Order: sequence, then structure tokens, then C-alpha cells
Amino acid sequence: MAIIGTDMNLYFAHDANAMQDAKLMRLRREHGYEGIGIYWALIELLRQSYEYEYEFDPDLIADVLRIPDKAGIVGDIIANEKFDLFTVGTDPNTANYFTSPDLNANMDFMESKRQTQSDAAHMTNLKRYGTIPKDWTPEKLSKQWQTLNTDEQQAILGKMSGQERVLIQKALIG
Repeated sequence: MAIIGTDMNLYFAHDANAMQDAKLMRLRREHGYEGIGIYWALIELLRQSYEYEYEFDPDLIADVLRIPDKAGIVGDIIANEKFDLFTVGTDPNTANYFTSPDLNANMDFMESKRQTQSDAAHMTNLKRYGTIPKDWTPEKLSKQWQTLNTDEQQAILGKMSGQERVLIQKALIG
């Protein structure tokens, strides 16, 4: 089991009250805790997949989950509108894919939070050491620079190399 905070690339938020969710209660009523276990295995599969989507092929998915005799249940959990846990979409160029709107919302929230924390750390380094993050575009640099007051800007400029000062000037001229 992963420890929270050790590898955010493998982590996803899990609501502590998920068992009281009406959708999961319907799933449990129809497929028991076996269905709940398959549901969470599907969520983990999506979490590890590119753009949190996976090809909708119940036989393939059951094989991947190492439960080849449960392909019918896998397909029902994914596609049954009564549960409304997943969305199955069609890409005309490839195949059918499924995704979880709840997982996508949780991952959007986590990515937003991660980005906010990253921006705060970059701003701290900019203020403390006068270093411009390598991944900042001129637009981002300009936007962040404009959030600083004049005293902060002057203090940062005093810590910067000539090359970084040129980057600031270019970003502000835009």
C-alpha cells in the first residue's frame, strides 16, 4: 500500500463516505462487495491510464484485472446507466473508451492544488534567490512579476544575474 505523499503520481483522492454514495449503494445491492472491489480496481486502472481513460472491452479489462471470469460484471459496472459510475464514449478513429467523471473531477482538483503549491514555491525561490523557474513562459513571468510590489521587485532584481534581468524585461515588454 502506498503511503500518502510518497508518490503523487500514483495517488488519488478517495471520499471517506463513498460507501454512502447512492450510486455505490445500488452497485453493492446488485453485485455485492465483489462489485465494489471491481469498481475500485477500475478506478485504479483509470488513474494509471493516460488521460484517465481506458478502452472499453470488458474481456480485456477483466484479463488486466486478473478476473477473466468476471467480464460480464465488469461490463455491467462500466456501462449500466443504473449505476451511472462511468461514461463510455466513442472515438471514431480508434475504439470505445470509458472514463470516470468523479475521478476526473478529483484529479482536476488535485492538479489545481499541485499547481498552486508549485507556483507558490516558485515565487518563494524568485523572492529568496532571484531565480526564474525554467518552465515559466514569458506570459507567466510577466503575470507573476506584476503581483509583486515595487520593493519586492527591486530586492529580486538585486539578486538576479544580467541574463535573468533581460528575461524580465522581455516578458514585460511582451
